[in-house]
Amino acid sequence: MGFSITSLLEQASAAISDLGKAPPGMPRRIWDELTPWVVKLTSSATAKWLPLLTQAKPCEAGPVHNGIHVPCTNHAIALCVACKRPTCIHHGCSDQHGDVVCYLCVAEQIRMKQGIPPGAGAQSGQAGSGGKTGVPPDQSAARVAEAWKILKLRPNTAWPKIEERYKALMKQHHPDRFREPHAKLVNEQRFKDVRRAYDDLKAFYKNAKSEAA
Repeated sequence: MGFSITSLLEQASAAISDLGKAPPGMPRRIWDELTPWVVKLTSSATAKWLPLLTQAKPCEAGPVHNGIHVPCTNHAIALCVACKRPTCIHHGCSDQHGDVVCYLCVAEQIRMKQGIPPGAGAQSGQAGSGGKTGVPPDQSAARVAEAWKILKLRPNTAWPKIEERYKALMKQHHPDRFREPHAKLVNEQRFKDVRRAYDDLKAFYKNAKSEAA
């Protein structure tokens, strides 16, 4: 083929780097700061975004209204570095290296910083058929399944192994180990996900033990 997304991005990068004057109305200082960022992004995006774009995967990071996820019809450009959701260019934040954090993770991080409990005001806090917690059984099972994935363990792993993996991942993703803002944001989210996964498995094992007694 004579045309490809790769060649298009490379041509765009070259065109931007060759521009010497800022567009009308844009301060020169902003243009000077923005140009290297865009040039770096276009070259990085070639390698990082092209594989997923060619698969035409739908974006899974669309907005949530009243606790209900609204489907997005755009194609994903990348997997969110925090939650691994396929994310389109409209529902993610990208750094100059082409790494993307979806808006759902950004919104959750903001809520956490504001002291709002996860799921507050959403469906998970409403009454359901799952007992005192208000979480339906199918949602509980889904959370346990997700917890195994987050901790990178097989289902029904022995509890000592779970604790060992939990401590290792908490140390690996502790936000204080990172200074670069993007890396700090990503690992804060992973740190929180690991802790939530551990709590979900702890509750799961506690319930299983009670039922066996």
